[in-house]
Amino acid sequence: MKPWARYLIGAVTGVALGLGGAVYLVRHAALGIFLGTVAQIPLGGLTVIFDLHPSLVLAHFLLAMVVLGVATVMATETWRFVAGAGRPALQPFARRVGVVLALAGLVLVVTGTFVTASGPHSGGEEIRRLGVLLDAVYIHVRATAVFGISFLVLGWFVVRERLRAPGLWRASLGLLALLGVQMAVGEIQYRNHLPWGLVLVHVGLAAAVWSATVALVVALWRPPAPLGAK
Repeated sequence: MKPWARYLIGAVTGVALGLGGAVYLVRHAALGIFLGTVAQIPLGGLTVIFDLHPSLVLAHFLLAMVVLGVATVMATETWRFVAGAGRPALQPFARRVGVVLALAGLVLVVTGTFVTASGPHSGGEEIRRLGVLLDAVYIHVRATAVFGISFLVLGWFVVRERLRAPGLWRASLGLLALLGVQMAVGEIQYRNHLPWGLVLVHVGLAAAVWSATVALVVALWRPPAPLGAK
């Protein structure tokens, strides 16, 4: 097995376990968010001390995504508490497709970090890259395809129930718009040799897409009243 494949499997497994454990302990999510944020301080320091080594940059970003995912779950649950609990609008199979979407989104984020870590913006010019850029892009594109297919299948169910759950329909359209912008920025940055400004926008949009995906999937199972069935 190639080194980058071991890195990829380890990163996906680690983030999944961290996020899954935090969501399972959602009552203590605020503590988890706090501890994850505090952990960023020494990790950020190590990243600087080791001259922005791509492995540390990758870990720094993925920890941020775990914290963001847990914060999104907590925010959605808080909205549900304030606005009232709604009834799930979609059938169980469609909600399970949503779980697949969230997992695919997780893989998409992780593989995206490997694209950055293997490219020219994982550190200074003297920093060695993590893997080969074309290999990382190859995997990332296929992860994008899985995510896109899952979203299309879920979208079909959402369209069918759009009159019963207009809030869920609007939330799905919002995620679709984010995905469209993200895909356009990703293609433009790749064809222009990854200018740092577009890389920055792409990373920010990745965080927004991840957060919106988590919120949508949580709302499929435990919707706040505005996103539930009428």
